[in-house]
Amino acid sequence: MQKEKITKLKTEVSELNKVVAELKNQNEKLQNMVNLKNLIISGVAEQRHENHEKDQAQILSIFKDKLGYEPAIDKVDRLGPRKEDQMKPRLLRVMFQLVRDRDFVWRNKKQLGHPYYASADLTPDQRAKISKLRKHAKLAKAQDKDVEIVWKTNQLKINGALYNVE
Repeated sequence: MQKEKITKLKTEVSELNKVVAELKNQNEKLQNMVNLKNLIISGVAEQRHENHEKDQAQILSIFKDKLGYEPAIDKVDRLGPRKEDQMKPRLLRVMFQLVRDRDFVWRNKKQLGHPYYASADLTPDQRAKISKLRKHAKLAKAQDKDVEIVWKTNQLKINGALYNVE
């Protein structure tokens, strides 16, 4: 009798794990769709008191001066809590109204120049995967191996052979 209950519970747990995995996958896809219109910009000076309107005006001014382009922006906000002893400004998430505006800035991000840098708005899982790739690449380079990160497939090419990083 107890063995049957245990077997039934194990089956239910297994099914629930499958459902949770599928929900995580769907959540990541949805988050990717939301993040598709976003860019993370670093190096934008920060005001003493958080002011989204001034941040938005400042980033629009930077885009206009550096890129000659004024994209439509939904919202900008700073990432993370403000720390009094923080020397550099916090990252700025720019949420564009249109993907084409985001893509224009992305394609021309090198024209922003120092101190500005644009990066994709990634999910925590994506950041963790990239961190692992870079860590493994660094270790392989330290061993004088020819290393390349293949971003499209999240793999490492070490001395010509492809490796998955899990």
